[in-house]
Amino acid sequence: MKIDTVKELREVELVYRGICSDTEELIKSLEMSTNMNPYGKKELLKGVKDNLGFFTQSRQGVTNIISKLDENFRNISREEIENIA
Repeated sequence: MKIDTVKELREVELVYRGICSDTEELIKSLEMSTNMNPYGKKELLKGVKDNLGFFTQSRQGVTNIISKLDENFRNISREEIENIA
């Protein structure tokens, strides 16, 4: 079960990384745009940056969970593993 859980969490982490990367590219593109209404551009950038913050926090949360699972798994003694088997 642990292996499946970590594998799935790593896949989720990769998705979040992709979303963050794409969002950062969108922000750069919006910032460079010269043919937008300044107020609309400002509001759109604010919303996109807020979303980036949310996804960055979510990605970090998943990364922290994976680290904790890995740490817990490394702390299992050989005797405990043999008892499980």
